[in-house]
Amino acid sequence: MSNQHPRPRPFTTAAGRGNRAEQPRDDHAIQEAIVRYQPNFATPAEWQRVRGFVTDAVADYQPENRDIARQLLSSVTAFVIWAVHEKYAPLNVEDIFDEGLIVPFLRSHYPSPASRDVVQSRLMRVARVATGIDGRRRNFGRNPVLRPYTEADLARVVAWASYRPTAEQRIDAAVGLALAGGAGLRVGELLEVRGSDLTRTPDGDVVVTVRGRTPRRLPVRRDWAWLLDSAAHRIGTEQPVLFPANTTLAGRQQRVHKVFHSSSEQPDFQRLRDTWVLDLAARLPLGDLMHVAGIPDVTPLSRYLPHLPAPDPAALHTVLADAPAVTR
Repeated sequence: MSNQHPRPRPFTTAAGRGNRAEQPRDDHAIQEAIVRYQPNFATPAEWQRVRGFVTDAVADYQPENRDIARQLLSSVTAFVIWAVHEKYAPLNVEDIFDEGLIVPFLRSHYPSPASRDVVQSRLMRVARVATGIDGRRRNFGRNPVLRPYTEADLARVVAWASYRPTAEQRIDAAVGLALAGGAGLRVGELLEVRGSDLTRTPDGDVVVTVRGRTPRRLPVRRDWAWLLDSAAHRIGTEQPVLFPANTTLAGRQQRVHKVFHSSSEQPDFQRLRDTWVLDLAARLPLGDLMHVAGIPDVTPLSRYLPHLPAPDPAALHTVLADAPAVTR
């Protein structure tokens, strides 16, 4: 696949801007424009994969008219397809609408500063609504659906890793599962982990140093860490611990897509991370959870809330009743 998708055809906006205040809002026309939108720069498979995410994002923005809806759809579609197919970003708000993806997309696709500013404005307007920054209510809790793994699912995932056809493939599968399922790393984070980023404590626990925009140090859960035993020869080296034969990040991105994301039978890193976050969400204070999960603000946590267990009234009563007095 090409490193960049063709730029979407721009829409003329001057007339729309001039008449916006004079024209009554036509919700039906706007909704029809969103539902009927078909990008002319993407394959049917590319569009089908991101369609629900893109149309929900634009609909939640509540564009003023159908022309603006089409402009937003064009820019958001091009960006999301690039993020998913070229950067292997998980299809969720937290990972897609990130400045670390938006800025390189704009630089690589729009050499003209004027065009870049226009598209950046569109993406940021939609992103602010999608992430809840501007205070509008959004509906992204339904897309993508949060599907944590069950115990039976996880057993099948581990079994899948043990049946890879070659020894190196079995090691790569085990490393990926250990870092995603045992430490909640995102795809982009685990692809950057090198052997020297993994250390063992005197008690035998494995600790991973996560680099990037949310650096942190995390122990790999003991019920997952044993999967790293087969990769002991990779620990302490300066090579990537996952797919070390692929010396470039692009090569490792292609491998992770082929090994982990190309069919429904293969493990899904986002589901592994979601399962890890959900387990900790019921046991850690909010600030600690945000730190270990690499979540910079509380908005992304909203998708997990419906899956948390109901509070124990008796336990809540004890905590609240025993809270220390507030002194002025």
